[in-house]
Amino acid sequence: MSTEPKGADFDKLSVIIDIKGNLINETPLRIGGATRNRFESASDSPIVKIGDIPYIPGSTLKGALRSLAEVYAKTRGWEVVYPYEENEKIENKKIEDCVTCLLFGSKLVSSRIYVFDALLNKDALPNEKEVRIGIRTMVGINRTFGAAQPKMIYTLDYVEPYSVFDFKMRIINLNFIKIEEEKEEWKKKGKEVLEFLISELKQGIMIGSRKSVGYGLVKLQGVKCSVKKLENGKIEVKEVEEC
Repeated sequence: MSTEPKGADFDKLSVIIDIKGNLINETPLRIGGATRNRFESASDSPIVKIGDIPYIPGSTLKGALRSLAEVYAKTRGWEVVYPYEENEKIENKKIEDCVTCLLFGSKLVSSRIYVFDALLNKDALPNEKEVRIGIRTMVGINRTFGAAQPKMIYTLDYVEPYSVFDFKMRIINLNFIKIEEEKEEWKKKGKEVLEFLISELKQGIMIGSRKSVGYGLVKLQGVKCSVKKLENGKIEVKEVEEC
């Protein structure tokens, strides 16, 4: 009897699925970066950038997708173990029955989902050097009086709506595209979760900060998938129209 935990199948390569597309923010997008010296930035709280170019960290996207997957799994009545619960008090059997743990990683197995940093698509800009960043002045609110708090004015920057980022996600050893039928129960659940996540990305998900006031709605467009398999010592690639 194998002592390996469920989902520990990374010693062999059965399939790699790459999902690519354009991630477009339909509302202002704000993912905060490190605090800078006030003289280095016009904003009191700047956004994350590589050099002077804003981007969406893969960790931000993966975290949002894992949260959605957990909500979906819990709604379906499946076992859900949250990452901060993974300690000696949680039985390994419980983690093995957690489909989101098997997809996004746990203390028992590595993640089979990789989400890359979404870099700004320069080809979608009118000018390569033109980065659409806005700055908004905010006023603190006094909760007691329900009015502006004196001397509490600050600025935040954000990526203006309809900027285009290059999205890429990779899935290892789980063919969620309906080409083959998975036999293991956890893989069937995993396929269902992934289909839900791709559907939600197309419809729009919220990421970053200030979501409660409408910031951070991003949608995935122009989705393309490729299925890669190792056959006879060669990588065979098949492009999929719908995924």
